[in-house]
Amino acid sequence: MRNGRHTYLYHPSADEDPAPVLRHLLQAGLVVLLVLDKDQPLPEGVRTFSELSGKAAAESTSQQIAETILHHSMLDSMMAPNNWII
Repeated sequence: MRNGRHTYLYHPSADEDPAPVLRHLLQAGLVVLLVLDKDQPLPEGVRTFSELSGKAAAESTSQQIAETILHHSMLDSMMAPNNWII
């Protein structure tokens, strides 16, 4: 991602607990883009794109999604480093 914010796209298997992997990736200072299947529960503390932007991802272009992620990750890195997941 632009401005030195490294990202990791993570799609855990249906029977996998993503919490340990998420902790590890966040401790490494990465912005984690978590992809879940429809039936997978959202891990505690995870913020969705719709929570960040106020609209569903389907209503946005990929550029708008990237800009929203960049904006929020930069704000959060200044206030609470290594504690951010989408």
